[in-house]
Amino acid sequence: MSGLVSRIANELCCGCQICVNVCPYQAISFDERRGVAVTNEVLCKGCGACAAACPCEAPMLMGFNNQQLYAQIRNALSFS
Repeated sequence: MSGLVSRIANELCCGCQICVNVCPYQAISFDERRGVAVTNEVLCKGCGACAAACPCEAPMLMGFNNQQLYAQIRNALSFS
C-alpha cells in the first residue's frame, strides 16, 4: 500500500458523494449506514481528484491537511 493515498475525514464528510463520482480508480465508496465516503487505500493512487472536488474538504491527501496543501500552492505561485 502506498503512502500517497486519500483519506476521508468522517467528521468533515457531508455525504454528497461527489468524491465517489470523480474518482477515476473507483477507490471511494459510500457507507450508507454511516453516511460518509470511505477510501479503499489499496485502489487509491493519490491523484487528488477527490480532494479538489469535495466542497467539505473531507479528503486528506498524502498525509497533508488542506491548510498545508494550500500553503504549498501559494508558495509555488509566488515569484521571488
